[in-house]
Amino acid sequence: CVTFGLEVSGYFALQTALVNGEPLSADEAGNLGMVIGESVFQQDCAVVSSVMCRRKGIGSADVAIRLPNTIAITTNSFETELLVYDASAKSVFSLDERQCLTPTSQSIGEYVGPLVVGLSNLKLYEKPDDFRIIAVAKSLKRLKEEHEKWYSAVSEIDFSHEGYLGITIDGFDFLTLAPADRIDVSLEALFLMAEGSPEALANASEVNLCFAGQVIVSHKSE
Repeated sequence: CVTFGLEVSGYFALQTALVNGEPLSADEAGNLGMVIGESVFQQDCAVVSSVMCRRKGIGSADVAIRLPNTIAITTNSFETELLVYDASAKSVFSLDERQCLTPTSQSIGEYVGPLVVGLSNLKLYEKPDDFRIIAVAKSLKRLKEEHEKWYSAVSEIDFSHEGYLGITIDGFDFLTLAPADRIDVSLEALFLMAEGSPEALANASEVNLCFAGQVIVSHKSE
């Protein structure tokens, strides 16, 4: 019985590891947490998937055992919609098109677009608890498609307030308050005012866009 068990174990020994159909060397497999020669049933597929997802441009990794001796990894790439800064971990994550958080090697300095701050209880590979991020991501995507220059000017979106979003915009030295559900329309109104009536924003300390159809400007005290 012992001899038979050893033979069966050898029959299922990992010989081939594939990523999207391409074979890996033993060292490459080892870097993902696999051990060539050990049983495919002893390989930790969850670890393999996690390590793979930390690599740049990979949104998810499905790991499958193909008997008798192969492990096949299939990766999917998801577009980064926003960068999210986690203050507690002092880390930057990618918010992908599914609104899930994934690791990223992209730095804040090389990213063009709004940096999301003020979210709490962030967990990798899950959606943020704050449901407003879904509406904001969709609205900003439309703003980017229709007014890329305006989109690029939005440098930071702060989610730390329940009733509104705090928005920092390049070129404006005032804070902008906006609702999450129509951030694109609200920002369009602000940028149109800035282009058509810049004097209205002169000496502004705060611009409130939370009321539909209104741009409320508070001015610095003289």
